Amino acid sequence: CGSYSLFGDSQLYPSSIIKELGVNIRKYKDKYSLYSDEYNKILLIRNIDLMKKYGIISNELIDLYNTYLLDDYLKYDNTFKVKDQETYLQNIKKIYEEKIKLSYSSMDTYNKCPFAFYIENVLKLNKFENNFPLFIGNLYHYVLEKVFSNNNYDELFIDKLIKDYIEESNGKKDNFALQPKEQFLLKRLVKELKEVIKVIVEQNTWIKYSNVLLEKKISIQEELEYKGFKTIKEFNGIIDKVYYQEIKNDEKTQTYVTLVDYKTGIVNIKLDLIEYGLSMQLPVYIYLLKESKLFENIKIGGIFIQNILNKDYKTEKLDDRKMEQLYYKERYNSLKLDGYLCNDNGGFDSTEENSLIIKGLRKTKEGFFYANSKVLSNDEIDNIFNVTKNIINNTYKMILDGYFPIKPKLIEKKFYSCEFCKYNDLCYKTYKDVSRISIRGEDNA
Repeated sequence: CGSYSLFGDSQLYPSSIIKELGVNIRKYKDKYSLYSDEYNKILLIRNIDLMKKYGIISNELIDLYNTYLLDDYLKYDNTFKVKDQETYLQNIKKIYEEKIKLSYSSMDTYNKCPFAFYIENVLKLNKFENNFPLFIGNLYHYVLEKVFSNNNYDELFIDKLIKDYIEESNGKKDNFALQPKEQFLLKRLVKELKEVIKVIVEQNTWIKYSNVLLEKKISIQEELEYKGFKTIKEFNGIIDKVYYQEIKNDEKTQTYVTLVDYKTGIVNIKLDLIEYGLSMQLPVYIYLLKESKLFENIKIGGIFIQNILNKDYKTEKLDDRKMEQLYYKERYNSLKLDGYLCNDNGGFDSTEENSLIIKGLRKTKEGFFYANSKVLSNDEIDNIFNVTKNIINNTYKMILDGYFPIKPKLIEKKFYSCEFCKYNDLCYKTYKDVSRISIRGEDNA
């Protein structure tokens, strides 16, 4: 058979073979196709919509409805599936430039919800947007690193660092333009930053470790072969502060290391979520230091965060001198290290009996730590390292498998994964997609 049609202003003529074969030509009046099932199904859906919404029943609807069975009408499959594994792996290799790179933040995104990782790190749909909190966080980190690496706490030096940073930021393409209210707030935050420096200088007088590394970048690279696919896996991280002390004993050097990470926002440091791959910043630092072999015969002395952004304090009306004393005391307490000390720590804290630098750390008269003191054994540290290493390796494998389900985490009736997610409009999560996590207990390592 043959066909021909009119299109626009041009007439398309039938082939001469139609006449030679004596084929009868009839005009096709029906709207549906004799040749495309796919087109007819789309047309059927349109006609069903017209019937449901407006009560219109067309001839095409009757003919098509009797021909096609639509089991999936008004059904939506929101799951993500990789149809061609080989093509996917080749694309992944191109995207990551022969290396699959992960960090704490990207792995945290994956374990909160694999689909969010796919949107952000594979499709690259995340548009970087600078903002005031990010600007302040970077400013604080920059100034603290420069001040303590130069051992220069002079106020004029600090002012110059701040001025240089702001000028450098203004010259960048993605710079953040400070509005008048933010310039006003910046003055207050700069004053607080100087107070933070004073407190940390005082705290350092009680820390017995004699050496420190600042803004230490660590990269772990290994060959990865998985299901016949070969690539390089690279895991990166930056540790704000690494205190360390080498102790020689019986001609053997033991290096005690304590990690501190500055924070200008809220962070969860509980260890009861590690098995789910969540709240792993401090465990990741243990992994980076042990795997990097940066130190000889390493032993972790402690893992801490230090919240360097002030909070408002409610106080009674006092005279100026008492108010200043009370404020400094609260400021000092808020800057105490928050995290976990190891019971074998090489004497990190000279005030360990009733610590001036570690939050909630106290000992009884008998020399035992109180129950609420966060103290870990060497076995617990080793377990944290092993669990973290397994989670990192499994994350790489799941990425290579193209495993990106919509699977947000619900913890204690709160959507842990979705609270600040930018991709809520893309995922269409359902009740069955949610992974519910029950916390067994506080600080359960």
